[in-house]
Amino acid sequence: MRATGLCRDFGKSRFLDSVSLQVRAGRALAVVGENGAGKTTLLKVLATASRPDAGELIIGGVDALKNPAAARAMIGYVPQGIALMQELTVRDNLRYWMKPGDEAAYRWTLEITALADVEKKKVSKLSGGMQRRLNIGASLVTRPRVLLMDEPFAALDEITRFKLNDDLLRLKQEQGWTVVFV
Repeated sequence: MRATGLCRDFGKSRFLDSVSLQVRAGRALAVVGENGAGKTTLLKVLATASRPDAGELIIGGVDALKNPAAARAMIGYVPQGIALMQELTVRDNLRYWMKPGDEAAYRWTLEITALADVEKKKVSKLSGGMQRRLNIGASLVTRPRVLLMDEPFAALDEITRFKLNDDLLRLKQEQGWTVVFV
């Protein structure tokens, strides 16, 4: 992933001012900064959920600004807030996002997120930490080449946070995933 000169304005305010970065496959980048510094805005631009006012964005060799659909096919995006369908079960949420018939990815995601024992529960009945794990799982089940995560471990207990972090580091190394997280 390579971004060059990204700018994003909202009204008269500039939230991204000529941001450039490069993260190679199998590598990770942590984005840190104060509240309101533009971290979430940057991730939304990288995920092609928001269009920059200027700059270039290349994901997996694809010009993501000219062909966002092709870029999105390579991206897993974990937003800061819970982006799940509350009335559906864990299973139905994961199956909604996964590639049709990819049972291996489904089972693997349940294992990574430790949600196999609650796969038949509605999201609305899950604890906040379980919802956060499912939020991560919804991006993992697509088997992305690029994983973008906005404060993914918020509201997770320490043991789960360390386990997920270790699993994601292993995936980054073994699968060559590019990871950017706030």
